[in-house]
Amino acid sequence: MSGHGAEASIIVTQPRRISAVSVAARVSSERIDDGSVGYTVRGETKHSQTTKLLFCTTGVVLRRLGSGDGLKDVTLHAEAGEVLGLYGLVGSGRSRFLRTVYGSERLSAGSLTLGGTPHAPASPGDAIRSGIAFLSEERKADGFIPAMSARENVPLPVLSRFSRAGQLQRRRIAEAARSALSEVAVRGDIDQPITRLSGGNQQKVLFARAVLQHPRLLLLDEPTKGVDIGAKAEIHSLIRSMAVDRGVTVVLVSTEEEELIGLADTVCVFRDGSCDGTRHSRGSVTPADQRRLAWPSSAQASSG
Repeated sequence: MSGHGAEASIIVTQPRRISAVSVAARVSSERIDDGSVGYTVRGETKHSQTTKLLFCTTGVVLRRLGSGDGLKDVTLHAEAGEVLGLYGLVGSGRSRFLRTVYGSERLSAGSLTLGGTPHAPASPGDAIRSGIAFLSEERKADGFIPAMSARENVPLPVLSRFSRAGQLQRRRIAEAARSALSEVAVRGDIDQPITRLSGGNQQKVLFARAVLQHPRLLLLDEPTKGVDIGAKAEIHSLIRSMAVDRGVTVVLVSTEEEELIGLADTVCVFRDGSCDGTRHSRGSVTPADQRRLAWPSSAQASSG
């Protein structure tokens, strides 16, 4: 990307036996003789034999004709079993970044690598097959089919798993869906149209879908939007369980500063379509700090 000034990387590390060690911002990975992955952090090389490179992107750019709201310079990394929070103002690029990783929007430049293999999702289906799950901010528009029941909505991304000789194994599908819904404690009639459930239970249905996908990477865009306080606490618990118990890497977008501070292990801030990858560990930033870091550079310059 020389000459363009746009470079981005995501690094997701996966443990061999125990959780990956924390790595600070602005990292460059290098192979260590013993086969583990090392990181140069402010002039120091740190490495752990428990981690290996799983997912990275380089030079990611998304240009939108007639619009200035693309992605232009994003650098960040995440670890397996980590909840990485992405904070920023509306239009800062966080949600577009998730959609780009998921294949809903196409890269203008750059490359993605997942598990050592080039990952260039031409569609969400490509991302799903690669082990990526995504919960959209607009669940009613993008998340589920309103006329279908909760049980019918859950297995939609993975129906091919239940096909034999071109025929869907409906009993296995129903059993798998019921098991996933039970695991996330959905309340209400799961055989009625999903729209009859409360907002919180609708969102838990989408988490059940993610559970059934067995993802390596879970992308969440405002996962507690439009739910009551009780459902929010349950969803927070589900997110932590996905990360801690399943070792899933969770990338969480939220406009609620307190939510990110309480839930995310690390927070990165988007501003003007960019993210410099600075990692703010839990307890190191306040809501006011997040807002200051997210404020557009043009506004900061004019106020200064």
